[in-house]
Amino acid sequence: MSKAKVDKRTFGEHKEKLPGLKPVQHRNNYENSAYLLHPDLEMLPPSAEERSLARRDCVIEDFLDMVDLGLKGYQSYWQSISESNRFMIRFPFARYLEEGDKVLNLTTNAVYTIGQVHSDVDEHSVTLEAHSGATAPVHGTDVLRLDFDNAKHVKFLHAYPASDDINRYYTEEEIQRNATEAFMDHICYKVHDYSPGGREFFRSGVKQLVPQRREERANPLTNKMETVFGQHFDSEVYFQCWTPTNEATSRLARWFRTFMRRYRNIFKENGVVDVLFLQQGPEYNVTRWRNDIVGTTCVYGVRTEELYSTEDVLLKELKIAFMQGNGNYEQVLFAHNNKKVDIQ
Repeated sequence: MSKAKVDKRTFGEHKEKLPGLKPVQHRNNYENSAYLLHPDLEMLPPSAEERSLARRDCVIEDFLDMVDLGLKGYQSYWQSISESNRFMIRFPFARYLEEGDKVLNLTTNAVYTIGQVHSDVDEHSVTLEAHSGATAPVHGTDVLRLDFDNAKHVKFLHAYPASDDINRYYTEEEIQRNATEAFMDHICYKVHDYSPGGREFFRSGVKQLVPQRREERANPLTNKMETVFGQHFDSEVYFQCWTPTNEATSRLARWFRTFMRRYRNIFKENGVVDVLFLQQGPEYNVTRWRNDIVGTTCVYGVRTEELYSTEDVLLKELKIAFMQGNGNYEQVLFAHNNKKVDIQ
C-alpha cells in the first residue's frame, strides 16, 4: 500500500507501521501514540526488529494516559451488522448509548447522531442519522468516536488518596443530596507503588537500581556515537470500578479486565514493557461520598522503561609516533575501532 493511501488514524485493516515513532511524554495524545483508536483482535506481537525500532520512552504517567485514550477508542469500536441498512451498526464495547448522542467519523469528519437504539436486538446496536456532512453511511475502515464530552460514558479519573476508607467524610445531608444524582460507571486509578525494576511478579531477578546500556548507534554523517540507556520501573496500579450495585460492579470489572487483555500488546507497542493482572478484591461499599455505590479493585503490575541517550564524538583515527632504539621513528595508525591498520 502506498504511503499516500495510509491514514495514520485508521487501524486494524491497514496494519500499517507508523513512520518516525518518537518518544511519548506526559501528556500523551493520539498523535504520539501508535495504536490507540481501535483494538486489533488479530494483532500479533511485533518481531524483534520491529520491537527495537518501536522502543519508546514510557513512564507510569504515560501508561495511565494510554489507558484513558484506549478506553475511548475501545468504547467507540464499531461493527457493521446490516447489509440492507449501512447506517445500522453495533458498538460492542460501549457502556452507554442513547438516542441523540453524536458520533464523529474521524476519517471523513462527518458527524452522525444516534437515531435509535435497538434494544430488541441488543443494547449495543444503533441506527445512525445524518447530522453534519454525513451524506453517506460509515465505511468499513472508518474510525468513529463517541461524543465523550457531552454524552454518558465511563469516567476514568484519579482516585482519592484514601478512597478505600469506609469512614464518613461527608454529612448525612450531603450524602443524600449526592444520591439523588444519577451515577455513571467510574474507574478510578492510583499508583500504589513505584520502584526500580525487579518486582517478584515479573520474575526479573536483580533490581535495576541504575540505568543500563541498551544499544549504541553510530552516525557516520555527524561522526558521533549515540548510546541509549534505559532503566525498568515496576508499579502496582489499583483500578477501582464503581457502580450502584454489586452485580453491575462485577460486570464493569470484567469489562475492564477484558479491555486490558485486548490492549496489552497495544500498550507494549507504545513503549510499555509489560502489563500483568495480579488480583481483584471483593466488592465493598464506601460511604465517603454517597451511600449507594459499590466498588471493587483490580490490581495490575506494570513495567515501564525510562530511556535517555548520550552522544560521543567518534575517533576517526589516531596516530602515535615513538622512537626506536636505533634512533628511527615508527608511526602507528589506528582506525576509530582501535584496530591497527598500518605501520610505517
